Amino acid sequence: MIFKRFWASFRAQVNKLANVFWEADPIAQMQYEYDTAVEQMKEGREGLEQYRGLVERVSRQVAQNEKHVAKLQGQAKAYLKLGDRETASKFALELQKAA
Repeated sequence: MIFKRFWASFRAQVNKLANVFWEADPIAQMQYEYDTAVEQMKEGREGLEQYRGLVERVSRQVAQNEKHVAKLQGQAKAYLKLGDRETASKFALELQKAA
């Protein structure tokens, strides 16, 4: 990506130099601006795809953690109903770490 930007910058400098010696061609300038806009849109789309992947990964992690917390709560409650306070306390401590 850095190389692309360097190349685009180099092309722009060459274009400036060419405009000094020759009259600027408005159609060529519009084509260049169009090409630049298309490249920016492609880069933006790639950035959005990366961001979406990040959001999906974080959403999956949150869902997994919520399931884990629910499982720990259920186990702690079940051991409390059985009267096993020691095991229930272990699950409660793990629940505190998870939450």
